[in-house]
Amino acid sequence: MQAKRPTIIQSILVAVAILAFVVVLSLLLGLVGLPAWPFIFFMFFLTTFSQINRSGWVDTLVGGLIGLVVGLAQVIGTRFFGATVGLALLAVGVLVILTLLVDGRFKYTNKACLFVLTAVSSFALFIPFEQVVPVIISFLLGAAFFGIVVLVLESRGKKKAIAGAA
Repeated sequence: MQAKRPTIIQSILVAVAILAFVVVLSLLLGLVGLPAWPFIFFMFFLTTFSQINRSGWVDTLVGGLIGLVVGLAQVIGTRFFGATVGLALLAVGVLVILTLLVDGRFKYTNKACLFVLTAVSSFALFIPFEQVVPVIISFLLGAAFFGIVVLVLESRGKKKAIAGAA
C-alpha cells in the first residue's frame, strides 16, 4: 500500500509553517545576539542531504563543525597573526580536508564538511572575529535542536513498530 500523497493545500501549509519557523527562529537568535545562518546551514544540510536519523545527524554535526572551524580559520588566523597567516591557515586546512576526502578513511570529510567549508570560506572576510564564537554557538544550537527532533522521530517510529507488532 502506497502512502497517501498530501494535497496541494497541505503542502502549502507545511511550506508556510517551515518558513514561519525559520523567520521566528532568525528573530529569536537575533534577539540574543546570535547569527541565524549557521543554524539554518545545519537545518538545510540535515533535511536536504543527510538522512534524518542518528547517523545522518552525527555526520552533519561532525562534518559541518569541521568545515565551519576550517572555514573560520582565516578569520581567527588574521586576528592573531595577520592576513597572510590567516589565509595560509585556511589553505592548510583545505589541503588537509581534501587529502582526507581523497584518502577516504575519515568519514567526516563529507558533503556537510565541504558544504559548510565552501559557504563559510566564501564570505569569511565579512565575518568579524567577534562573531566567531556566536557563529559556532548558533551551529551547535542547530545541532542540539535537530538532535532532539531525531530522537523524537525515532521514539515515534519505535512506538508505531511496537503498536504494529501487537
